[in-house]
Amino acid sequence: MNKLKRWVVASIGAVAFFGAMITAVSANTNGIDVASYQGDTASYFNSFKQVGDNFTMVKLGGRGGR
Repeated sequence: MNKLKRWVVASIGAVAFFGAMITAVSANTNGIDVASYQGDTASYFNSFKQVGDNFTMVKLGGRGGR
């Protein structure tokens, strides 16, 4: 099972990398990294979009999560 998890994570990473290369996302693209203790309302996320952020990163799963 551990090999399968590694393969899935590597595959998703490769797809994300090549997707970014194809769509020409630059290193200067602005976005946010969301943690569980931050706001979770639509207005919270819309405030970032209004200032020009183009993406949001969210951790799914992990060790010791709630």
